Amino acid sequence: MTVTAGSHKVRAVKAAFVNSSKNTPGVTVTLKILATDDLIDATLWLSEGAKKRTAESLAVLGFDGEDLETVTKNEAIAVIEPEEYEGKTYMRVKWINDPARGGGQFAEMAPAQKQSVMSELRGLVLAHKQTEKKADANFGGKKPLF
Repeated sequence: MTVTAGSHKVRAVKAAFVNSSKNTPGVTVTLKILATDDLIDATLWLSEGAKKRTAESLAVLGFDGEDLETVTKNEAIAVIEPEEYEGKTYMRVKWINDPARGGGQFAEMAPAQKQSVMSELRGLVLAHKQTEKKADANFGGKKPLF
């Protein structure tokens, strides 16, 4: 089978320390997609801008901060998306998330703010519909191919 885009339940099967061609340290984790047994590598970089997220991802997978082998302890959710590189498209792990996290927790809007947002959305939707009507009229009811 081949790895497909989307959110997949995974478990790490191994991990290794790596260096990029520019000598940036990182960890490559091989993930097994539990539903299909497919494998995909996720390279998590330890550059200044990425190291905090890398540590979070490794912790989600079970890394205890002492032994890299512990990265295989937990199940996680891998968000996989296509990425183009040198004219070819590859599947790439964009995020490793905690399956128990369940998304963000947000405060409900106050009634006055809801009304304001609804009004703005209504205007945006109506403007979009007008644009579609003009396009339909200009192309005899057929959408352009571009």
